[in-house]
Amino acid sequence: MDTLQITKDNAVKAYNNGDTNVKKALENLLGADTFRSKNIMDRVKSYADAVIVLGRKAIIVSTDTDDEVAYKELKLIAEALNEGWKPNWDDHNECKYYPWFNMSSSGLSCDGCGCGCSGSGVGSRLCFKNEELAEYAGKQFIDLYTKLFIIK
Repeated sequence: MDTLQITKDNAVKAYNNGDTNVKKALENLLGADTFRSKNIMDRVKSYADAVIVLGRKAIIVSTDTDDEVAYKELKLIAEALNEGWKPNWDDHNECKYYPWFNMSSSGLSCDGCGCGCSGSGVGSRLCFKNEELAEYAGKQFIDLYTKLFIIK
């Protein structure tokens, strides 16, 4: 029997660049933990990554507008990044974080994040459990937030 040797770096590159079938095959061969970063921000860099983490897609219908599609995708991304955390709106001491944007005629830029404890200026499904995740989401998914906030 021939032995095949592959470095972990090469296996991870193949995994990251592969489609769902390639990822499943590599997980079956080498174990899913080989490819699972402990940091959720390393695992969710796109909507497709959030789909893989959660094992489901957003339900998009043909009549959805661009902003509705963006909201549904951002909602799924937030759920994946929060890893099961859901805001407790009865706990006024629990901070809920959200990206903070600067809107101008040239577009949208993420200028950090904000924290809401008893009120919120953003949809509750787009809140994050900590400041780091909120800022990451605002910067990493700026294109989706732009589609959500800016009417063209």
